[in-house]
Amino acid sequence: MVLNGGDEEIRIFRQTITDESNMTAVAGAIIAQVAITGLSLPYLSSTHWTARGCLLLATVSGCLAVYYACELQRTIGRLYNPTLVKEWLRLPSPTDQAEVLGPGQGASVAAMLILGAPFFMVRVSILSYLLGLAIYEGLLFAKNLDTDTTQTQSRDSFITLMVGTGVFFGFFFLVHATKNIESTLSYFYAIGGSASSVGHNQKDQIIPLEDRQVVADGLEENREQLSRPSVNGHGPSASLTRALQAAAEAHHRCAEADLRVANEFTALIARNPAPNESDV
Repeated sequence: MVLNGGDEEIRIFRQTITDESNMTAVAGAIIAQVAITGLSLPYLSSTHWTARGCLLLATVSGCLAVYYACELQRTIGRLYNPTLVKEWLRLPSPTDQAEVLGPGQGASVAAMLILGAPFFMVRVSILSYLLGLAIYEGLLFAKNLDTDTTQTQSRDSFITLMVGTGVFFGFFFLVHATKNIESTLSYFYAIGGSASSVGHNQKDQIIPLEDRQVVADGLEENREQLSRPSVNGHGPSASLTRALQAAAEAHHRCAEADLRVANEFTALIARNPAPNESDV
């Protein structure tokens, strides 16, 4: 969609990527800071190496998210006009065929991966931190490592963590799945309703049979009149005029019908814009 858009769409896309990079860098920095403080949890070395490994992975991935976001913003910032942005987003054509084929029209997979890398690292950081925290709390309860409290309290803390995380994740994915289903149903309803409306309008705007017959009769009469000799300068002009008038009226009706169909398709496109393919 972006590759086929105009200069204004490209500028909006470029500004969106820049703002998203800023947001991702801030989020990655916060997660990395929280994850690195998790390495100082008591009894962490007594639980299991996977708990410490997940917390380390969360810290590293958060830092990499910041770096990728800054690198992406730097790269996009160098593309100072819409033409350069399009060239960066699309696949290049072979050098020997550039004059024939022009610039490549397909989206570059590498560009899509670069655009999605910062937020992907943020996701990895969040999931790694939650997994490490769950392993830590679970083994803290299972091995009864916390001597300052009872095993029952450690168990309750672990259950609270798991239930709360599960509920929040379930709510998030349920809402998104419901919205995706609604969008899909709305798309199909719009397609079906518009198609039936267009078909109905096309049916209503068909030129009546009697009008077609008038045109055909006028043309046939014109042929007969043209085959007869003219008398005193008066020939088939009257019949020809009637036939041409009938043909003009028929063409006007066809044009009006085509205009109504075009308006229906335009309204359909406005109600159902093309989906963002990773916003590209």
